[in-house]
Amino acid sequence: MNWKTMVYYGIPLGCIFFLVSGCAFFVWRAMFVSNSKIAQATLVRLIESYDEDGELFYKHEFSFVDDKGGNHSAVSMIASYPPHGKVGDIIEILYDPENPSRVDVNTFSDLWGIPTVFCSFGIIGLIIWQVVCKRIFKEKSLG
Repeated sequence: MNWKTMVYYGIPLGCIFFLVSGCAFFVWRAMFVSNSKIAQATLVRLIESYDEDGELFYKHEFSFVDDKGGNHSAVSMIASYPPHGKVGDIIEILYDPENPSRVDVNTFSDLWGIPTVFCSFGIIGLIIWQVVCKRIFKEKSLG
């Protein structure tokens, strides 16, 4: 297989992977948001976590009261840097009423960041691939 064939087929396949993954993440997040309730939660602890490159991120442990008056403690599903606040701050969260331990901070980046980034990579990659193909593959054959 020559390099032109790999570029012609490999790049769009990678971009499609990003688009499909982004759409799957979008559906997953949309299902969470549509079933969740909003609560004002107290940030009780910042939990340090590190990615594979050693970069620091924080998960947030919250204490909150659900819409039925039950007290809950939960850790956010998504880690972030910088943290969304300091210990003792009141932060708006979304929680799953069927499983109150499933919470996330009610911000665009926490809810929609992953689907947005993945879909953007897919779309931008396909646009770049189109430009590259028009410039490199002026001839009809891939050989």
